[in-house]
Amino acid sequence: MLEPELQRDLINVRRKHTINGHVRFREATALAIGNLPEFQRIEKQRIESFRGTPLEDRDASHLILQAYRREIISHRYLPRVIDSWQSPAHDFGPPTLYRLMQAFTTVLTDRVKTNPQVFAAQTIAITGLLGGFIGLDSPELNDGNVIEV
Repeated sequence: MLEPELQRDLINVRRKHTINGHVRFREATALAIGNLPEFQRIEKQRIESFRGTPLEDRDASHLILQAYRREIISHRYLPRVIDSWQSPAHDFGPPTLYRLMQAFTTVLTDRVKTNPQVFAAQTIAITGLLGGFIGLDSPELNDGNVIEV
């Protein structure tokens, strides 16, 4: 039996072998990773970096298009992400990488209730894309399959 403090960092991901098993496994893994204390600490630092990175409209447009090309979001989300970037529903501050991240997550928020694993996988993929823009390493969970239901 493991000590309680060690058990909390274990990831228990189980999925049936189905035609989409590899996609569901990645989604479950993304959700489990988000609960790890070390991951949470690193993500806090990443968010601070995003808040401190000013972003021009042309760079935001490029990153939004890259999210589509990498099949992180589908064409149905493009206009909504662009609108959310240009006219945020909430005050996320000046145009920074953080505000762009919020534009994506605001548009995808309905997924939290309808499909939390997909939301987690999309959020990690978006964070990876945006982190790559400023040279931060981040795991890419998207292998070219649109993460959309």
